[in-house]
Amino acid sequence: MKEYFPKPVGFIYGYEPSGHQIAAIAVSEFLPGDIVKPNFFSLSKIFPKASNVLVRSYLEVLQKTPLLWDYLYDNQLLSMAYYNLGIKMPEFYVNHIQKILIRYAVTTIVSTHAFSSMITARENLKIKIHNNFAIITDIYAHCFWPKTLDKYFVPLYETYKTLRENGVDAEKIEVSGMPLRKEFYQEYNKENIKKKLKLDNSPTFLITGGSKGIGEIMEIIDVLKSLHKKVNIIVFCGSNKKLKKSLKKIKYASNARLYPLDYQKNPAIYYAVSDCVIGKSGGITVFETAAFKKPFIIYSPLPGQEEKNAKFLVRHHCALNPDNAKELRSIIDAYFYNHQLFERLSSNISKLHRKDASLKIANNIINSI
Repeated sequence: MKEYFPKPVGFIYGYEPSGHQIAAIAVSEFLPGDIVKPNFFSLSKIFPKASNVLVRSYLEVLQKTPLLWDYLYDNQLLSMAYYNLGIKMPEFYVNHIQKILIRYAVTTIVSTHAFSSMITARENLKIKIHNNFAIITDIYAHCFWPKTLDKYFVPLYETYKTLRENGVDAEKIEVSGMPLRKEFYQEYNKENIKKKLKLDNSPTFLITGGSKGIGEIMEIIDVLKSLHKKVNIIVFCGSNKKLKKSLKKIKYASNARLYPLDYQKNPAIYYAVSDCVIGKSGGITVFETAAFKKPFIIYSPLPGQEEKNAKFLVRHHCALNPDNAKELRSIIDAYFYNHQLFERLSSNISKLHRKDASLKIANNIINSI
């Protein structure tokens, strides 16, 4: 029987913009167009009303009762109840996803988010799926990931261990590294970028608030503004328009020049031109920082996955994680004189980056279809 190419592959994730979406795009960039046709499905677009409620609820829980999210995030009892009692996903969600997969003739699924992976697990779908893969974008894999997928691509051996502890067979797990977009594998001329962005030669700090531009960003800026040294401050505001508007009002400070930016589809040049990264410890941010071998100061990580990422990085001397603004100020002061410490942090975090991660995952997909 004659085979037809390109073969459709469905990348499914929770919402966009997000690190989960970025991981999907990263792998797709390494898939030859004559062999694979990538299709991107965001649950937030497929189920807009439900997603809006969930995202709002998620952010409210994080802000008002962070300990509740920390309790729910990797709760073994809840996970066991879901899987062992045979609880099924609501048919409305499963049927809707199935119709989309049929419409696009998708028989290979790549999920970069646990919830999308749960919906499309074989025990829920009534259609034939040839390959069902997962890409895990945090250092620790929580217990809600399905155990029945064909392959799990993970960034580190630590992730492998948590999947094994949660009951996933060893032969299904590949420590591939974190997939990053092609722009993170290129060489950049820092001086040329400075001229292009009109940055002076002062140290440049990159503040990241993730795709949603959340965290104690104003607190970090206040600390940097209090320094007795000139600095450039680039801020990734993500989709937080309110934050960007606020920052524009304080664009010029006595010692600090602010560069507030919307969500950046191509952020690599800003990492390349920066001297130090400060912000939340989302999985993609961690590995993008590692790719450019930048010192990383973690501040106000979200409960759950980001706090776990932070603990791993601090334990392995890959980052610093001050608890408050006073500690942050001390660490930033140290940046200017303790070069050996920050060079060691940069070197350690860079070892987490695998240059062939995206290509390795792409090759696995190609060989499976």
